Amino acid sequence: MSGIIIHINGWPGVGKYTIGKNVAAQLNARFVPNHSICAPANCVADFGTPTFFEMARQVRALVFEQMIKAPSHERFVLTSVLDDGADDTARFEAIQTRAKGRSQPLLAVTLVCDADENLRRLDTPLRAARHSLTDSEILRSLFKDYRLLQPHHEFELELDTTNKKPKENAQAIVRRARQLAS
Repeated sequence: MSGIIIHINGWPGVGKYTIGKNVAAQLNARFVPNHSICAPANCVADFGTPTFFEMARQVRALVFEQMIKAPSHERFVLTSVLDDGADDTARFEAIQTRAKGRSQPLLAVTLVCDADENLRRLDTPLRAARHSLTDSEILRSLFKDYRLLQPHHEFELELDTTNKKPKENAQAIVRRARQLAS
């Protein structure tokens, strides 16, 4: 299997990290969760502040620059929380540009989940340990004020994680990725 970039998007708590890690392990891919990009910013600034977002932007740019330089056989699994606003649409377009720059297919995966189940999943010690969102009021406001980015991309896949185990969803992504990168 040749190189591929898999981008997994969804609201906090929908299963991006768990599924993405599983996909990366099955495909021998590099796993680049949004948490890793935001971690340095979390060390020096409060989430949501201009300083936080600027530092996260700088780290993301550096990660993307290094992805372009990686050998063409490398595979990457990225996670994000992108809404359909202009800024997040531009972030997705930057991911598309990286895939094109590497001459690799991009599989755009959107994970969705029933709102009640999604809210229930926020309250876990593992999420807190990873500095992931655990505040249900913030997620409720995301549901109310934003729409999840669902890009119309050549290679896209939408999965409902409500009643499926993470391994089932990961296997669906892996099957599609293998079709694209073979």
